[in-house]
Amino acid sequence: MDHIKTHFDKYLLALAGLILAAWAIHLVGESSALPEQFTPPKEMQSGAAFVPEKKIAQFKADLENMNRHQIWEDASGSLFVSREYILQDGRLVDIMQGDEEIFPGIPNQWLKDNRLDYTDKKLLERDPDDDGYTNLEEFRAGTDPNDSNSHPAPWTKLRVVAVKKQNLNITFQTVTDESGGEVREVQINTITPEDSSDRRGVTKFYKIGDVIKISERQPSGVTVETPTPFKFVRAENKQDAYSEPDIILQNIADGKEIRLEKEKVTPSPYPRVTLKDTRNGQEQVVRVGDDFTIEGSATYKLIDATEEKAQIKNLKTEEVHVIQRETSTAAPQPHQ
Repeated sequence: MDHIKTHFDKYLLALAGLILAAWAIHLVGESSALPEQFTPPKEMQSGAAFVPEKKIAQFKADLENMNRHQIWEDASGSLFVSREYILQDGRLVDIMQGDEEIFPGIPNQWLKDNRLDYTDKKLLERDPDDDGYTNLEEFRAGTDPNDSNSHPAPWTKLRVVAVKKQNLNITFQTVTDESGGEVREVQINTITPEDSSDRRGVTKFYKIGDVIKISERQPSGVTVETPTPFKFVRAENKQDAYSEPDIILQNIADGKEIRLEKEKVTPSPYPRVTLKDTRNGQEQVVRVGDDFTIEGSATYKLIDATEEKAQIKNLKTEEVHVIQRETSTAAPQPHQ
């Protein structure tokens, strides 16, 4: 035992040598199997064409394709942006998918393109650029709802609020001159439309081609005469030979003819129309046949009117437009 303790380091060194020898023999045995696991590349004969490895060529092609299509650019904001949805009929709807329109008749894309708040139920009644035209009117006209210089034509803001029919305040009294069966002169007087017996002015005598005048006697006793757009053009006999003929007046402006019967109040074909500019609420009264202007627009002529609508003509372009009666129509409402 004492001998082992004395030569312990020698025994330990001998044991280590044996272990290393055994490991070396093991490695030699394993190396003999390498040719079976790995096939060495074939040796190229002198002068043979070089053939690249297919996998390497495919790798290079994939790398080039990746570098060509995946170009990163700097961008602000988060990469995690959700699509936009709206709660409609109790469910979430992607506003850019399908044919469901938030406001019937208005494409969702138009709302998005013009940066409008489509969650606002009164969106189509709003006026973002404060030019007096609603989003609905801008859409219908194809104009920009965010640009005050882009808006529908001003005449589109006119509405008919009242139409007042009037009577002609003149009356044909009698024929005063007749030669060869042709009436050449008539008597006409200014009257109160409500009472044909109430004469306002002196009796006037008119020959063919004369312009009719409104003759009114002032409280001071002075008579004032105001020309009308009518002139006396002819008389037409009735079938009854014993009756006074009718006389025909013609409007100088539009050529329209009016027939007058003796001592009868005749309705005027030119009612007075009250037009309202819905941009500012201003109203103006225009008689059919008269010219008028619209703020920020051209000059027009009121050419016809009924209780439901009026027709105006642009005196520069000759275009005719229809003005509707004022109603309380509401804009299309969004789906809930």
